[in-house]
Amino acid sequence: MAFKDEIFPKFISLNAIGGPAFVTEVVGNDAGGKEWRNLVSSMPRFEYEVAHAAKLPKEYKPLRAFFLNMRGRADSFRYWDHLDYEVASGEANFLQIDSTHYQMRKAYAFGSQTMYRNITKPISGTVSGIANMVSVDYATGIVTTSGTPSGGTWQFHVHARFDVDAMKAETVERNPSAGYIVNFGSIMIVEIKAAD
Repeated sequence: MAFKDEIFPKFISLNAIGGPAFVTEVVGNDAGGKEWRNLVSSMPRFEYEVAHAAKLPKEYKPLRAFFLNMRGRADSFRYWDHLDYEVASGEANFLQIDSTHYQMRKAYAFGSQTMYRNITKPISGTVSGIANMVSVDYATGIVTTSGTPSGGTWQFHVHARFDVDAMKAETVERNPSAGYIVNFGSIMIVEIKAAD
C-alpha cells in the first residue's frame, strides 16, 4: 500500500531472530543419489521473527501500536538490522540508472565472489565521502551525481513489512509490579526489495 517513514522499535529488533533467506528447489534422484538445484531467487530476502519471548507491557504495547499503525502487511517501514546496518569503507557500490543517477548498493565479498545488495533506505546524516555526490534520496537510495560516484560510507535501514495480518497474543502471567506478561505467536517481518 504505502511506505510509512517510521522505524520499527529498535529495542525489540535487538532480540529478533533472522537474516538472509534464499529460495532453492532441490530435486533428487533416488537411484543414483544425484540432485539438481534450481535457484528460484538469486538474491536473498532478509526475514526476521520478532515474537520469540514473553514480553512485559513496556515491550508489547509499542509492538502492538506499531503493528496497528502499519495495518499488518499493508504498509512498509524502516527496520534496523543490528547485524547488518552499515556500509563500511570499501563496501560501497553504485548501480548506474542514467547519466546522473545511481542506486546505492553494498558489496559482500568473499574470496573471488561478490554479491551486491541494493540499499533503498539509507539513514539521513550518515552518508559521507561519496565522490561526485550532489544529493541522496533517503526514501529510495538513489544518488544524484555530477560524475561517476565512488567510495563513501553510510548506515541504512531495511525496507520491510510485516508478513502477518493477525497479531495473536496470550497472557502468560501477571507481574504485580510490571503488569501482564504476554507471549505472541509468530510475528514475521520481511524485506521489501524496491522502494514504495
